[in-house]
Amino acid sequence: MTLLERARTAPVTYGLAALNVIVFVVLEAEHAMIMNMDVGTLLDAGANEPLHVWVGEYWRVLTYMFLHVGWLHLVWNIYASVGFCAAVEGALGRGRFLGVYLLSGIGGGCTSAIFGHAVSAGASGALFGIVGAMLALRRRSLPSFAAFFRDPPTRSILVNIGIWTVIGSTALAMDNAAHFGGLLVGFGATWMMTARRVGVWSAIFGAAFAALLVTAARPWHVPTPGEVKTMTEFAVAYAEGGRGVEQNKARGHRFARKACAAGSATACEIARETNAQ
Repeated sequence: MTLLERARTAPVTYGLAALNVIVFVVLEAEHAMIMNMDVGTLLDAGANEPLHVWVGEYWRVLTYMFLHVGWLHLVWNIYASVGFCAAVEGALGRGRFLGVYLLSGIGGGCTSAIFGHAVSAGASGALFGIVGAMLALRRRSLPSFAAFFRDPPTRSILVNIGIWTVIGSTALAMDNAAHFGGLLVGFGATWMMTARRVGVWSAIFGAAFAALLVTAARPWHVPTPGEVKTMTEFAVAYAEGGRGVEQNKARGHRFARKACAAGSATACEIARETNAQ
């Protein structure tokens, strides 16, 4: 089967892969830095980062999944995912597959914002969600959870998840929080979509997902002294430009206001300056 024929059987899978490539090429052409893992470029492009989400840039829990740090990261995610994404698209249909993919990516972005401590980019949160979808579909085909956990294909998937978690915790800097968030959301979304009583499960899933979104936004959060220092540094960097990021006074003002409220005198000064402008 040719690549075009495969794309016709799973258009959403191949469309998402193409979108990731296009975004990468455009960013590389504009910045010529993303291949060097330039954090500033990734943040400007929409990468996920807990403090950026907390100051109000909630869209990052979506946009991060279309960014990749270098060709190797991009190619590996596409190569490793196309096969099982196409299979899940075939099982769920185009619309439901796209829904699971996007919900999983957002769920992974939320858990990264809650539990992560670094800049995050990549489709792996969404892709782990598709793995979760595979598990949900496998469970639907079996009579019980006992049979599910005895099932060799299920065990193989779970072992692979364990292996990648260990690798992500030791050898490579992977965002395991995004992986597990995506995995759970992908399982839950697929379970909901394939349930006989879809209305009931939609209400349960919707409530849980809404709670996840609110928790990622953390409106009640009181920043630690270390976070106040980091927010002040972001405020200075965005207000003045340089330090690896492009000047963005509106963003600098958001950081300055939050850090000022937490007691940073430097941030209060920046907040006054950027507000006047």
